[in-house]
Amino acid sequence: MKTEMEIIDIWIKAQASLTPSSQVPEGVADKARRDLDQAYERMLAVGPERQRSVSLRTAVSRVLLRHVRVTPATRILRYVYYILLFMAIFWGSVGFSQPGAWRGVAAIFATLTAYLILAVLPALIVAWIVVSISKRHISATAQ
Repeated sequence: MKTEMEIIDIWIKAQASLTPSSQVPEGVADKARRDLDQAYERMLAVGPERQRSVSLRTAVSRVLLRHVRVTPATRILRYVYYILLFMAIFWGSVGFSQPGAWRGVAAIFATLTAYLILAVLPALIVAWIVVSISKRHISATAQ
């Protein structure tokens, strides 16, 4: 429905650009209003878009970047991402199991900060790069 309204808007602008004046001709404006009214009526008849419920399967799929388009670059970077996820679990188990990691507020803060910087941040950066490459690839093929 949104694309239909965008098409009608583009159509109005195209018709207005064909006329030398800055005013939209009355016949064109009336037809555009009728088309928009029909589009709005169809939108109201359909109702609001339903939100997909988030299941464990979709959450895990998103965390594992299974939703991105597979290209050679994204495949390699996804493997790097998987290794970084494994290392995040490994560093978390090593770092949080140290006896000195929980001795005081400063030690807890240092442990959490080190974990976020050394384990979580690299995985997030690689995930962002993979998703960006995938979106760029999709937009390039759409054009």
